[in-house]
Amino acid sequence: MKSTAEKLIEIEENGYPLDFGEVFNQAFENYKKIALLVGGILLVLIFVFTLLVGSIGGLVFGISNLTSLLTDLKPTSSTSSTAIITLLVGVVGAALMAPLTAGLLKIAHQAENNREYGFATAFDYYKSHYLKEIFTATIILTMLTSGLESVFNILKENYATGNLNGILMFFSFVINLSIGLLTFLTIPLIIFGNLSATAAIKGSITLVKKRFLVILLLLIVGFVGAFIIGIIALCIGIFFTLPFIYSLEYIIYRNAMSIEDINELDEIGSSEL
Repeated sequence: MKSTAEKLIEIEENGYPLDFGEVFNQAFENYKKIALLVGGILLVLIFVFTLLVGSIGGLVFGISNLTSLLTDLKPTSSTSSTAIITLLVGVVGAALMAPLTAGLLKIAHQAENNREYGFATAFDYYKSHYLKEIFTATIILTMLTSGLESVFNILKENYATGNLNGILMFFSFVINLSIGLLTFLTIPLIIFGNLSATAAIKGSITLVKKRFLVILLLLIVGFVGAFIIGIIALCIGIFFTLPFIYSLEYIIYRNAMSIEDINELDEIGSSEL
């Protein structure tokens, strides 16, 4: 059986097939199996997070002070302290959420193979030996995108005027979107391919760039469809349409790399470099 690294070398040289219609249909079939569970998980977590943040903020600042703080907050402020705090909050938040993404992808995998899964499966990677690599990859990517955004914001606030302001905003959006697209298979490569954080980032770039247009179109259709249908369904429905994105991410990876055995998720071993 070829290792993930060996498969990536072959893909770098020869590419791989990825059919839009086939992937979309497979993702939809997978989505139907996990929609209620994953949607319920997302809904519960958002409710708990909102309640927790509101309670802590109210205790620390007081309700009136918290309201004033949120009203006066300027996320695009160019001050060094604001930029650093925004960066740190973004990095910590993304790192804490990344294992959940891994867990939801595992649910998609279990459902695809008719194996047992449940609410607790979403949190499996918070206690997995993959946690370090998931955290590391997320921190690297979040610092990169948030750092670039902070640079663009500082340039925009202090030096840009007129059309240059709009150009900087456009380039910031395009660069961060490109980084997100090229690296969106990083977590699957860690948990299914047993790669290290840096190897997974490089591997994701290889996989995406080889079938860039097909993957881009799949993600555009997936995101637009999920959000539009979710909003039409009284907004709360978006929690039950977003799971399609996790199914789509899993199916794209599975078609590109294949997943030999579920035991790869749980094996204890060193990551490939």
